[in-house]
Amino acid sequence: MKPSHNPKDPDEPETPSNNLWVGNLSSEVTDSDLMSLFENHGALDGIASYTARSFAFVYFRRIEDAKSAKEALQGVVLKGHAIKIDFAKPPGKWTGFTMLPFLLPYYSPFMGGVQIVA
Repeated sequence: MKPSHNPKDPDEPETPSNNLWVGNLSSEVTDSDLMSLFENHGALDGIASYTARSFAFVYFRRIEDAKSAKEALQGVVLKGHAIKIDFAKPPGKWTGFTMLPFLLPYYSPFMGGVQIVA
């Protein structure tokens, strides 16, 4: 079987979460920009941005608010870039990899450092 490098499996339904992954961010986007954009859709617990890597995590208090924001803001242009929004995957959930998982260290902002996936 050919390995899949597509992180989204079309047969696997997307699991809603109160945490959103926001991608395709301009390096000029600030946490304040994201706060202003997302707070109109519900109460936020916080934002963790990694603009050097073009993404951020937006943490809502309620799943319903995250769903609303995802639907309303998908593709919105922010500082010249159309943003992409997905529900954040829980730490350790790898999709699309067929390599031996114990060989794949990764950084997870949820776990606070490097974790070896087993």
